[in-house]
Amino acid sequence: MANLFFRNTRLTILVVGLVLVAGAVSLQSLARQEDPTLTRRFGTVTTFFPGASALRVESLVTEKLESRLQELHEIDELDSLSRTGVSVIQIDLADEYGADDVDEIWSKVRDKLSDAAVELPIGATEPEFEDRTSTAVTFLASLVWEGEGAVPMGLLSRLAEELENRLRNVPGTRETELFGEAEEEVLVSVDPLALSSASLTARDVSNAIARADAKMPAGLLRNASNDVLLEVGGELESLARIREVPLRREADGRFLRVGDIADVRKAEREPPSTVALPHGRRGVVVAATMETPRRVDTWAARARAVAEDFRSEVPEGVAFEILFDQSGYTEERLGTLVGNMLMGATIVVGVLLFFLGWRSALIVASALPLTVLAVLAQMNWLGVPLHQTSITGLIIALGC
Repeated sequence: MANLFFRNTRLTILVVGLVLVAGAVSLQSLARQEDPTLTRRFGTVTTFFPGASALRVESLVTEKLESRLQELHEIDELDSLSRTGVSVIQIDLADEYGADDVDEIWSKVRDKLSDAAVELPIGATEPEFEDRTSTAVTFLASLVWEGEGAVPMGLLSRLAEELENRLRNVPGTRETELFGEAEEEVLVSVDPLALSSASLTARDVSNAIARADAKMPAGLLRNASNDVLLEVGGELESLARIREVPLRREADGRFLRVGDIADVRKAEREPPSTVALPHGRRGVVVAATMETPRRVDTWAARARAVAEDFRSEVPEGVAFEILFDQSGYTEERLGTLVGNMLMGATIVVGVLLFFLGWRSALIVASALPLTVLAVLAQMNWLGVPLHQTSITGLIIALGC
């Protein structure tokens, strides 16, 4: 083989050119990300049963869920923990199932949990399933109030939702999430004196509002061709509609309504489910994660363009900041690879120039970039992205 390339100069030039072109094209097309993508092999099932003791949670919730999950042979191990009011089950998949199988397995897990949900006691919540992944957030942005007065969390949350929708539409976005947003709820504050004078209780008001919120179907109309679902109008869609809910009929024929004895308004839910403190100040954080494998620099450039367009629409008093951009770290690691390659080539050329002369130094030194480009071409063919693990391996290989 060595003689073949030595005697055939055209073949040598052709192969070297092929390696150069393939490596250069692969360097531009290879997916880039900060960390390698790991298979989602672990999951958590959380079920709440408020007021129940640990023993009741174990017998009425945990055992029923475990018995359903044990029907799946893809699960290697179940580790459960039952405490007062809560059941937590850890799921570990068997080692023989790879990345191509996990989505189907987790879909089966969700189906089993749905089947088991109907067997849970009254008062227990739906099992919440989360398959844990190691994928890092790709892009983080924050909205913080810098104006006077109290922090308008409602305004910040609406702005964050708008930014989230825009980032979700960026090609290559896998998921987006908000942290610290205000969750609005309708707060009915009953006047105790008015309630007492009307001979009503807070539960009476609550039951009346619940009965007025028509969300369930009222019936089914069947004929020979199709079925028609009947619904009752009057769903609670506004504060005015809640204020008009009748509580009882007075002797003079008038109705006592919720608005007569209570203050109905929208308010922030307390306590909030999440709190975000960018630089120690209350705000809302928008997180976006890129699909893998993709080029993080290309995706991040699109996300930054969306963020800059959004920045021009942010009202006065609201500070908008990009907290984290993963593409900078990726570019830094790629620059480290190129720097190490150049440094290694320089050292080799210098040593060989001193001992063997310029011809031998040129031949041996050219092997370094050609080897790296050949490896990049093979990584592109195998679908291995550039991340800190693969780049570290290339740097170590250069040192050897």
